Amino acid sequence: MRPFAVLLVALVGLTGCGTDDPTAREATPSGSAAAPTATTTAGAQHRGGPPPFRLRYDGHLLVLHPSTYCYGSGCADGTALAQYDVGSPREILVRVPLAGLRLQASLWHQDLRGRCAYRLLTKPVGRGWVRLRPAGPAGAYLLELSASGDGDMSALVRWTTPVGGPDRRNC
Repeated sequence: MRPFAVLLVALVGLTGCGTDDPTAREATPSGSAAAPTATTTAGAQHRGGPPPFRLRYDGHLLVLHPSTYCYGSGCADGTALAQYDVGSPREILVRVPLAGLRLQASLWHQDLRGRCAYRLLTKPVGRGWVRLRPAGPAGAYLLELSASGDGDMSALVRWTTPVGGPDRRNC
């Protein structure tokens, strides 16, 4: 009876180990907090398009498909609408899914007044992740993520920065 119980426990343990969630196997930033407790996907996935950006903030993981890209042998120009609101975290960690693409991030006023954006510094934190912190006065913004190199991809989300940051206007 005892060997049967051990075999049963081993089989139950094996069935609980696997997962089809690709984010569960994804590299986490060095020295980061615990794994996200909620995962959301935003944006339209395009056949033949690049893999999505990953954003981590306040216990969430956002899988963000780019709206515009040139990847492989195809390009797509999507709408420049921010389809997702990340709320007001103090910082956001971003991972560009393709080696060789360099991330640039900017904050635009949500009403798009003016022609200036606040450029965010992208501080690497390990395993392909970079840290974004607010720039300019605290407020409601569109966060534009743009990665370029051998191809390019971009996406927008809404971010209400809870604190101000350095004034790095790009006009």
